[in-house]
Parts: sequence; C-alpha cells; structure tokens
Amino acid sequence: MFSDHNKSKEVKENMKRFSWMLGLLFVVIMMAPAMAAPLFGDVPEQHWARDAVMDLAQKGILEGYPDGTFKGDRAATRWEMAMVAQRLLAKSEQMWATFATKADLEALRNLVNALRDELDALGVRVKNLEEKTAELDRRVTELERITFFGDIVSKIVVNSIGTGASSVSNPIWAGQVGNAFTATNGSFPFPGIGRVAGVSAWFPGTYDLTTGRPLINGTGFSTVLNLGIKIKVSSEVDAGAKISAYTSTGDVLTDAFWGVNAPYLSNPFTMSNLGGANGSNNAPWTRATLDKFWIHYKPSNLKLVVGSIEMSNFDKMVLVGPVNPNIDGGYLPFYGFKVTGQTHLISDLQYEVMHSKLPTDYTTSLPWLFGMNFDWKITDRGNFKINFFKANEEPVTYGIRPPTGIERNPGSWINWTQTGAVLPITIANINAAPTAVGNIGPQAVSIIGASFNYKFAGDLWRVALEGAGSTYTPNINSSYTVSGSVFRFGIGYTNSPGTLDLDLNYISVSPFYDPFILPYPGYLTTGVALQTWPNWNTYHGYYQLHDTDKYPNNRQGMKFDAEYRFSGGDGKIFLNYRGYSQVSNSYGQQFGGVGNQPGFIDPVFPVTVGFPVAENKNGTVSGITFGVGYKFSPSPLRADIKYDAYNYGRTSNFNIAANNINLTYTGLKVGLAYPFNDKFAVRAGYDTATISGSFQSNLTNISSTMTAPYVGFDYDISKNTKWSFDVRSFGMADSGNRLLGPDSFGGMQLTSQLKVSF
Repeated sequence: MFSDHNKSKEVKENMKRFSWMLGLLFVVIMMAPAMAAPLFGDVPEQHWARDAVMDLAQKGILEGYPDGTFKGDRAATRWEMAMVAQRLLAKSEQMWATFATKADLEALRNLVNALRDELDALGVRVKNLEEKTAELDRRVTELERITFFGDIVSKIVVNSIGTGASSVSNPIWAGQVGNAFTATNGSFPFPGIGRVAGVSAWFPGTYDLTTGRPLINGTGFSTVLNLGIKIKVSSEVDAGAKISAYTSTGDVLTDAFWGVNAPYLSNPFTMSNLGGANGSNNAPWTRATLDKFWIHYKPSNLKLVVGSIEMSNFDKMVLVGPVNPNIDGGYLPFYGFKVTGQTHLISDLQYEVMHSKLPTDYTTSLPWLFGMNFDWKITDRGNFKINFFKANEEPVTYGIRPPTGIERNPGSWINWTQTGAVLPITIANINAAPTAVGNIGPQAVSIIGASFNYKFAGDLWRVALEGAGSTYTPNINSSYTVSGSVFRFGIGYTNSPGTLDLDLNYISVSPFYDPFILPYPGYLTTGVALQTWPNWNTYHGYYQLHDTDKYPNNRQGMKFDAEYRFSGGDGKIFLNYRGYSQVSNSYGQQFGGVGNQPGFIDPVFPVTVGFPVAENKNGTVSGITFGVGYKFSPSPLRADIKYDAYNYGRTSNFNIAANNINLTYTGLKVGLAYPFNDKFAVRAGYDTATISGSFQSNLTNISSTMTAPYVGFDYDISKNTKWSFDVRSFGMADSGNRLLGPDSFGGMQLTSQLKVSF
C-alpha cells in the first residue's frame, strides 16, 4: 500500500498523462451515443478547454457539481480523480476496439494503481479492474500487430500553349532520335540532341527553359493510390506490403511530365512502352500493382525488400539510377530485390545487395544490374565504403540484338556517321571489335569504387576522398573493352556557431567512365525528353547510372560551395561555383579517323572530321549559382532568390567557325510565400531563363528567353488533407537566327493537386 507521500508523488507523475488521456478519450469515443449534455454555466465560451469538457461530460466521464457548475479553477481531490478513473476504465472497456495504444493503456493502469485506496473505498474492486485491464491489454496488443497506411494524390494539369513560327504539337526535333543519322549538310547537333537525316538540328522552342521539361498542349488528370500494411509478426520480426494503383485519363505526355509521379510498374519512364499504355487521345488507363513487400529481422537489422526500391546506400559516383523526368524530380526507383543488414564479424559494418531491372525502350533487350556495397563506420567521425555493380543487356531472343546506330549509345558513336556511313541493324562480324559500320550492342559495364569521409575533432573540418573505375564492353560477344575512372577530393569547414559551411572539391571524370547509356521508354516514338539545364550532362532521351550532375563525363576542375545562415536561421546566403574543362579534347579521341572511340562520352563538345591534327582545343564549362532566402520576422513573409549563369566555350586554333562554341545559360527565380496561418499560405514568383550565343556554324546567334510568372496557394484542409493550386504564364521570345526562323509563343499552365493521407 502506498504511503500518503508516495501516493501524492505518484498522482503528480500521472497528472500529465491523465490530462492527455482525457483529450484522447474524446477522440476515441466521439462517435458513441450522446447522453443529455449538462450545461456548466461557469465554463467561459472562449476557454480553450470548453469543447473537451462538454464532450467528456456528454460521454459520462465528467460530472459537474449539484449547483450546475464545473469549477474548473479548483484543484481536483483524489476522490474526484478516482471517480473519473472508474468511469474512464468502464468506457475504455466498452470501446476497446478503438482504444489508442498500449502506452495509453499503461497510463490508465498506473493511474488506477495510484488511486487504489480511493477506488477500494468506492467499492470498486481493484483486482477486477486489473483483470479487465489485462484483457484490454491483450486486445490492444492484437490490434497493434496490424496497422494500415496510405495516401491518394490527384493532379489536374492544363497546358494551353500558343503556336509560334513552328508547330508546338509537331516540332522539327520530334524525330531526332531513332532515325538514320546521316547529316548531308555537315551540321552538328545541339548539346545532348541527336541529328535528323539531312536536317540541321536546332534548339527546341517548346520547352520550359526554367525546368527543362517539354510544354505539350493538352489536359492531364492523373491519380495514384498507395495502400500499405505493416505486420508485427513477432517481437523480432516485422513485415509489410504496399499496393499502388495509377490512373491517367488525360494526355499521356502531360500526365507523364507534369502529373503525379507514378509507381514503377505504371510509370511511363520505366515501362516498356509509353505510347502503348495510353495514347495522346485522352483514353482512360488504369493499372494496379503490388509495388513491394518487405520483411525485417530486428536483432541483426536484416531487411529484405522485393519490388520497388526507392533508396540505396551506393556512392553517387557509382550508382544513382535514372533521373526522373517528372516535375517531382529526383531519381526513379529500381525494381527487383534489396537485402540490407549489419555483420557481426566486423562491428559497425553495414551491407547492401541488390538486383534490379533497368528501363529501356528496346523490346529486344532485357537490361539489368547487380550490385553491392559495404559501409564501415570506422569511428563516430568517419566511414569507409566500397561499391560495386555490373549492368548487362540481355537479348530477348538469341542472335537478335537491340537496334544499332546512334540510338544504341549516343555518347560513344555520336560522330560516327559524319562521313555518310550508316550503322547497320543486321548482325555482322559479331565477334570482331566495333568499327564505324556496326558491331555495337548488347553492351555491358562493371564499376567498382571506394569512398572515405572523416570529420576532425571539434567537427569544424572534414575531408572526403572518392574514386571509381569502370570497364565497358560495347558488345558482350566482343573482346573489345574500354576503361575509365572518376576521382574526387574534398575539404570542408563549418564554423563553431554552425552558421557557415564551406566546401572545396577537385573532380576528374574520364570521358570513358560509365558509358553505359539506355533510352527512356517511349522517347523513340514521342521525340520529347528532359533537358538537364543548366548542366548539359546527358543526352536527349537517355540516362546513365551515376550522378552526371555531380560527376559529369569528360570534365575536370574545381567546384566551391558556401552557405551562410543568419538571423537565427531566418536568412541564408549561398554560392556555388563550377570551373571545368574537358579531360580529353574530342578530336584526340577519333577512332580509325572516322569519329569518337566507342565509350567516349561528351554531350556538349563534338568533334569535326577533317580538322587538322593540331586542332586539339579543350572546351571549358564555368558556372555560378547565387541565392538568398529571408523570412521577414515578425512578419510571416518569406522571399527567395536564385540566379544561375553557365557558359560553355571552345575556340578554334584555326578560326574555323564550325568548331567554335560559345553558349550561355542564365536563369533567375524569385519567389514569395506568405502564410496567413498554419493552414493557408499563398505563393507568387517570377522565373526566367535565357539561352544565347552560338553552337557551331549552323546555330549562330541563338537567343531564346522564357518568362514564367506564377501565383498559387497551399491549403491544409484538415490534418491529413492538403490542396495546392498554381497558375503559371509562359512566354518565349526568340530573336536568334534559326534555321526555320524565330520561334516565339506564349501560354498558360494550371495545376491543381489534392493529397489525402491516412
């Protein structure tokens, strides 16, 4: 039996839990039949607890005094607390199916034990209560073994883009990928864009220059539903599964680039055929799939995931997966299986093993990868990681390869057709080394890398060292291979208040590093793709498997990043600088006097056949990003400004115009946000981007400027329901000397998204 002192102490310790439980019980039993509601005249109308008091009184948990008052300012006696505890326990037993958690039940049990004497005096047998709470405990435990989660996101996008000098719905560049790339006029492609037979490629005007995504006329309406279940199999084992359903009832390209981000097995950028699933005629299309399931053994932290794999622990110089062309950005998931865990042989050593399929447009190949990494936490200040993966293309039918030509690997063979030779599709001399007339694919690559990160005492200074090497085979049946490497050394500093971060890195990436390139599904027929502005580091409609933004192929040089935070975190200033040059100039990598060697990757600086040997100038890339963000306290208004300026340049030793490149990208984003309260906020901003300069002889005097002002709002309708709405106006002004003349247009985009979580 408790002493009076111990009882008082125990009651005080449970008062906070008890007060919280009263509020919880209101939620739990709010759907129960209501009794006559007593009116407590002394509870103020505007008091923060009035609704809770009245609702608990309706449920029979609280009773007022005989004079009809509640006397909320008077301290409750232990007898009154005992009466409340008795009613609370009875009501909890009645409504056990919706009781919250075991923690709530434990709080009730502690309160009952603390008031044991008073409950006995009231004639309530504590032993019976203990038996009832034990029964409730068992029931709650069973309920908590299975829990559900999920969300549903619906998005409407309306693009109404006017036409200019060229048709927006049928731009000249629509067929640039997948054709015979024999340029009869000696023209050269825009960075990362293939060449149409007999036609000079030109800069596509129907893109949003601020995001790099195509602007397609049409209305999109897409929805994704995720429903998951978590199961506590035992105290040591957890399991779960997630089912995803996706529907598209609008224009397929509008939904793909601007709609909701679809799950892997329904995603247009990972499926085998974009157009085959849903044409551009707004035909409804729905697919439900088992997105993934998992099982987790907690003692060894061993976890198996089968299906969609969103995250991995690989270094980004080795493996990140395809860039997501959808407006949500990021990377597309892998799809296969992944095993993660910790070893007992070496302490603090984590491992990951995965196998995944890879997206491709080719119906004649099944690309896949297998990889693993080991992450060793050496001390609390550092870690050492080893990464490895191998990717292959397997023919669906023996003896039939994927299509050959520039579309097989634009980085390796982008210049092989300049003399008029057309790469054959038929198999010929499959065991020979690749030549200018074929023997390309199916391809394979293996990459192994390691990284070391360490923070010195005081956490002020840090260092990073990374390196990886790749071995690439253009044809897995050929003995011809090419090797490349990547290297990074970085040093960083954070001041003691934690307001300033500085990072300086040296990066070198071989032009032959990771030349394994695959086309996104659907691009050979749709002719549109994500443009990675301002960093032109990939080819139009293709993806590589490492982070080409941080580790661009055929680049070496310095990058510097700084961020300063002030006004208690309300403000920040950041600066990023990139200064790169080509590791190897394009002319020096000619293969057989025809074009670049197989495995040579450089989306920006092509080689021109026929230049003198001394024409060995390296191209350069310089870029700067500057930004400011500030919250105007005590006002809730926040402003953000970001400015980008990138230049790509190369001059000719012999003043040959066809080899000169001077291309500049500038972008400005200004945004304002004003939250009226914690549920409703408005947004407004102004985005603009300009591409100007020249890119070889047929693309002189490029000058395209896009403006995109916008307004929108975010509204939390309820705790689990969020609505966002945006209206954006696009305007393209072009004054350059295009092949087909200027291309200016304007239009509107309306976006509305509703998300419900449960």
